[in-house]
Amino acid sequence: PPRSTLFPYTTLFRSEKSAKAASRIRELVDTVYPSLPEGAARPQVFPDDSQSGPLVVLALEPKSGSLDLTRRIAEYDVKSRLRQTDGVGSVTLSGAAPNEIAVLVDITKAAARQMDTAGVAKSLSQEYADIPAGSVREGRFELPVIAKGRVTSPEALGKFILAGPAGPFRLDDIARIYERPSRQQSLFLYNGKEQICMEIFARADADPVSTAARIRETVKSLERDFGKDISFTVVRDDSSSIASSVQGLAVAALLGAAAAIGILFVSLRNFQIGRASCRERV
Repeated sequence: PPRSTLFPYTTLFRSEKSAKAASRIRELVDTVYPSLPEGAARPQVFPDDSQSGPLVVLALEPKSGSLDLTRRIAEYDVKSRLRQTDGVGSVTLSGAAPNEIAVLVDITKAAARQMDTAGVAKSLSQEYADIPAGSVREGRFELPVIAKGRVTSPEALGKFILAGPAGPFRLDDIARIYERPSRQQSLFLYNGKEQICMEIFARADADPVSTAARIRETVKSLERDFGKDISFTVVRDDSSSIASSVQGLAVAALLGAAAAIGILFVSLRNFQIGRASCRERV
């Protein structure tokens, strides 16, 4: 069976110490493991490193349409909008199984054109590819330019002209082309429902608090454009804890400064009293 990855996000153990929370999670995992498909590896529990993890995690749930359609919109529209947000370094996508285009070659027809399945695959890989064509700068954004060679429908792929020893031919002359679900490599559950997960990472030199604020503005813009079909939920936002830490540090600094001023004031007052006492004795 294909190897899959599970991305659970929960606030169930946030109030507990990490060691105790990890122990409880392992107990739950051990309980679920026997019900996993045969051949599945035992799940492993790792501590979360907020410094190297995503700054913001989004959950996308379809309101209308399928989960596959939501993934397509997330991959081709939402992801590019988020990457253009100032301070964002990268965006990863997980959950659901995207559809793939399958090519079933008729060996007899291929042999009539002096081709075999390996030759068809090689010729197709040379034609069916996206080619980088540089970049274009627009304001503070640098956008990559890609010459699209990939297609999104079996009909378009069937029209590809391939070169063979017996001359050029269309792919659908020797093969049946159809669309099917691909092997699912990841699973994302939120509130008990399968959804699409988008992990947004900040650049190393970016301010996480301001970057997260800009990401939320981008999410609001996405809700205006796709809100009728997709529900956007911020599952995780590490900027809140960072802002709280900075605020706590600022409060501690102010209290420290106030304490230093108070000690200095008391010291100066004691010094003046002692000096006055010395004058009286003289």
